[in-house]
Order: sequence, then C-alpha cells, then structure tokens
Amino acid sequence: MSLSAHQARFAAYVSGQSETPPLGLLEGARAQIYRNNVRLSLTAALAANFPVTRVLVGEMYFGQAARQFLRIHLPTRPDMACYGEAFPAFLASAPGIADYLYVPEVARLERAMIEALLADPAETLDPAAFAAVPPDAFAHLRFSAHPSTRLVQSVYAIGDLWQAHQHPVPDLTAIEINAPQSLALVRPQATVEWRLLAAADARFLCALLSGASIAEAVERLPDDFDLTQALLGHLRAGVFTRLYS
Repeated sequence: MSLSAHQARFAAYVSGQSETPPLGLLEGARAQIYRNNVRLSLTAALAANFPVTRVLVGEMYFGQAARQFLRIHLPTRPDMACYGEAFPAFLASAPGIADYLYVPEVARLERAMIEALLADPAETLDPAAFAAVPPDAFAHLRFSAHPSTRLVQSVYAIGDLWQAHQHPVPDLTAIEINAPQSLALVRPQATVEWRLLAAADARFLCALLSGASIAEAVERLPDDFDLTQALLGHLRAGVFTRLYS
C-alpha cells in the first residue's frame, strides 16, 4: 500500500468515516487511541465555538451531533477557532431539531461572531467623508463593508437567547422565542460589538451590504424610515470602510 493510500485510510478511520483500522504499527488499540483523541479534540473545538448552542441542546446531544459532523467535515485549517463553518446548516437537518429550529439559528449567530472576530482589521469610515459629497450625489452613494461586518437575520429571538446565556443561570421567562430579530455585528477594534436592528433598518443595511446605493436601499422601506438615524448608527458602529458612487 502506498504512503498516500495509508494516510487516507488512517484519516478515514480516525475521523469515523471508516470502521477499518489502518494497517501497520497502528492497528487495534493504538489506532483507537488516535481516533478517540481526534474525536475529543474536534468535539471540544465545536463546543468552544458554539457554547450557547451546546447548552441549548444539552451535552449528550451535542456530543452525538459533533461526532456525526466531524465524519463529513474535517478541519481544513490548523486554527480550531475556524472549525465548524458548516455546523449551523448541519444542525438544521439533524434528527430531533425540527421542533427546535431556533437552535441552528443561534449556531448561525455564534458562527457569525467567530467570523467577525477573526476578520482582517481595517479602518472604519469617517463620517466627515460625507462633507465632500455634493448634495445631488448623496442618493447614489454606495458603501464598502468592514471585513468584520456581519448581518444575521432570523425569524427567532436569537439575540435575546444568546444574551440570556451569557449569565450563569439564563433567565428565559421573558423571551418571546418566535419574535424575529436581526443583528448587525462588527469588530472595529479588539472585540465584536453587536446591535439589534429594527426590521426596516435591517432591510436597509442588507441592501447596502449587497452593493445597493442609498436610493436603491430605501426604495421599498416605509415612508417614516429615518434614513439619517440609520446611517449614523451604522457609521458610529464602524460597519463601513469607505463610500463611493
């Protein structure tokens, strides 16, 4: 057996994709040690990256889901903080989750927080840049998003759920789980900051992040939408890095 074939067989075994131990010195119990170490380390990485998700489903279910996940999603980078990109989508179709679909939504929020934390640093847009924009060009402005900017929109109260679980004993009594929430995340400095957005503001920001101009972004918003306040909020939060037309 070639070296590459042996390595592939070993990788398949330790990840759980195969039940056939590799040939050679690592047969039997020794190979099982490697397999257990890989499973435990990757499960621990997922637990660290999705702490609230783990609490929501319980330790036993999370461990079972993690073992199934790592069989088809091995790490592609050495940094374990990056591991689990596909975990929220995996959870959405996992057994027993159909009645608790807020769980993969919380996982999606936790993944967005990791992405925001690990994004490249960049200077945020200075509001003073608007001073050089002619009045007739304002509506045609477009924005470049900060590398850490993430917009997470959900039909569930994922922000409230996540916030409640930042306390040793979460108080869930006042949470309306089926209340839609949208969160804007950005890391302008060292830590990830997030804000709950009103529905219209979330649609506005979503359009801007998709490359729409200001005029295009407000086309289908309510007449009472406060454009000035929305823009100021995003600028102060550091959502953008530059403007252009």
